[in-house]
Amino acid sequence: MCFDEGQGDCCRLSLGYAGCVMKMTRSISTLSLLLSTSCSEVLPTLETATLDFDQVSVLPLLEGQTPVVHVAVAGVDGGVTKDIAMLLDSGSALTIMTESAARRAGLEPREFPESWKTIDSGGSEVALTHYARMSRFAVGDLEIRDSFVALHESEVLLTQGLDGIIGQDVLGRIAWLGDMERGRVHLIPPGVDIATHLATEQTLVGDWVYDDLDFRPCPFLRLEVGEAADRGLEIEVDTGATSTSFPGAAIDALGLESIGQSERRGLGSRFQADEYRLEALNLYGLQIGLTVSRSKLDYGLFGMDVLSDLVFVLDAPNRQIWLHHRAD
Repeated sequence: MCFDEGQGDCCRLSLGYAGCVMKMTRSISTLSLLLSTSCSEVLPTLETATLDFDQVSVLPLLEGQTPVVHVAVAGVDGGVTKDIAMLLDSGSALTIMTESAARRAGLEPREFPESWKTIDSGGSEVALTHYARMSRFAVGDLEIRDSFVALHESEVLLTQGLDGIIGQDVLGRIAWLGDMERGRVHLIPPGVDIATHLATEQTLVGDWVYDDLDFRPCPFLRLEVGEAADRGLEIEVDTGATSTSFPGAAIDALGLESIGQSERRGLGSRFQADEYRLEALNLYGLQIGLTVSRSKLDYGLFGMDVLSDLVFVLDAPNRQIWLHHRAD
């Protein structure tokens, strides 16, 4: 299934602008998001704890630009809080909850012997100093028991009314489909054939494109800009980002001119970013006009300003991305 029927078994995504073709290929660079921890308590992380999940779960999305769902959380006393609003964030390696939401759910914040360190979208280091034990973490029919979650009282989460983010320590174990137009997300267990599942949903029937992803642990695509082999650039598929950014090398290669600046916010920082206008982003025949910002990182982000126009599947078990554009 493919927008371009002449591509064979695997459809490669391509972007075109100003006569310059950018082709997505497999990325092989090292992990960009560095984490470190030392914890004396023997407790599985969300990435290693047993995952109880054997059937597709379709959940409503909360209203907004990004995919947000309600999560059920239980503390060690067994009490369950079901209205924890968390963002499905493929651009985060970790699942993080605000301390205020943790306390509301009856979780007890504890201090890490050594803080976990992560890098936000502005390139700033963010220290995660506290965590909480959970007896149950459930997103629809997906359940993880007896684990812990990192805590961070982030301004950007609080101002958006979010209680936290679900990162790749959970999303990297499953496939999931985002359908912003219909306000739904499908959580798909390992072992379920994506094509078979798509064929069972009438609203998902049609042409799809698909390509390989490199999970490190966040999903990355590699771009080739122009004809030069040394212009390989990386784009992270980031469902937690409302907008798209390109690294400076891609912006320069495309010959874009700045149209101004805007304030951006990462998990722990605010920063100014130069903005550029792409009048015609050609994504498999779909023409998208959008504003991109210059990334402070050495890679770019595909945000929800692009992804919300599509139905997308991020399939971590099979390391693939699927994209579908509904006909008008």
